[in-house]
Amino acid sequence: MINFAFYLPTHLYVGIDQEEKVGKLIKADGGSNILLVYGGGSIKKIGLYDKVIKALDDEGITYHELKDVHPNPQMDKVYEGINLVRENKIDYILAVGGGSVIDTAKSIAHGVFYDGDCFDFNLKKAVPGKAMKVGVILTIAASGSEMSNSCVMSKGDKKAGFNVETNRPRFAIENPALTFSVSPTQTAYGSVDIISHSLERYFNQSDDYCLADDFALGLIKEVIKSTLKVIKEPTNYDARATLMVASGFSHNGLTGIGKVFSFPIHALEHEVSGLHENIAHGAGLACLIPAYLTILEGEEREKIAHFGREVFSIQEKDDEHASKLTILAIKKFIEQIGLSYHLKDYGFLPSDIDIIVNERIQSDIKGHIVLTKEIIRQIFIQAL
Repeated sequence: MINFAFYLPTHLYVGIDQEEKVGKLIKADGGSNILLVYGGGSIKKIGLYDKVIKALDDEGITYHELKDVHPNPQMDKVYEGINLVRENKIDYILAVGGGSVIDTAKSIAHGVFYDGDCFDFNLKKAVPGKAMKVGVILTIAASGSEMSNSCVMSKGDKKAGFNVETNRPRFAIENPALTFSVSPTQTAYGSVDIISHSLERYFNQSDDYCLADDFALGLIKEVIKSTLKVIKEPTNYDARATLMVASGFSHNGLTGIGKVFSFPIHALEHEVSGLHENIAHGAGLACLIPAYLTILEGEEREKIAHFGREVFSIQEKDDEHASKLTILAIKKFIEQIGLSYHLKDYGFLPSDIDIIVNERIQSDIKGHIVLTKEIIRQIFIQAL
């Protein structure tokens, strides 16, 4: 186990009608004039918007709106939000939605204090110094941004993230009933993202199996079980609750605690959804996870086999055979939740591989092993 520091300032509130306390939470945390960030009309259709406005009005909190944040969010909304904050002397940001909305709020929170283009943080050209306070009401279990130190944004066809502790929200409210209307496809995309956050941490380097690995494998097993339930029973409260809670804990650092951190599969997927904005992040991951494990099976065989025995109850004792059965089990799960593990089914073209490998990826990707351009090409060919 390597030296580490772990700090989680996010207060988590889970349960029915927890969103009704949002006004009190913001007021108690010093907010009085807020920026309300949300996506399309879904929060109005499910009645959440009205609940939030009432909770704010009850506490005398002034609000300004930044709406229509889209998936794979672009920086134009961030710049708009920064202007709203500065012009109206806003002192708090409330994100109501999923990862795209939350990451937009995080980017605004840091960009307010930066004179340049705050996408510099994502490009690693600058390091943020401080941020505004951000609170979250979660409406979909997926990105884990509600408890994470990460923020992923797109500018044009470039998609990148930055990780700093000031990215962590002050609070996250999770009412599982708010996710009952999330479509099976969106639920599936979200679950794959949750799984990937801990799967990649599980495969990160360590001297031996460790506590973090047990955290990761246990979480993934429960996410798989709950996702299969929810696909058949969209209003299964306990399964929805498991997915919401797992979303945050899969990406808050717990399932990789004491290990080296790297996210090679996410790095590859960012190139996919950066190049094709219409390809959902979860869809790209569904293709790249089994492809990655297939190409690197020789290097990761023992850990893949252990993964399969713990998560899918594979009984095979031979590691080589067990690792192959594990990859097949992952593919079967992806099909069971209505997704494909082939990029071509989402509109990705064979010619896109050359664009990514030759033009978009500038150097080797450090991961569980170093991904050279040739290995990256093999992974994409397998995922196609």
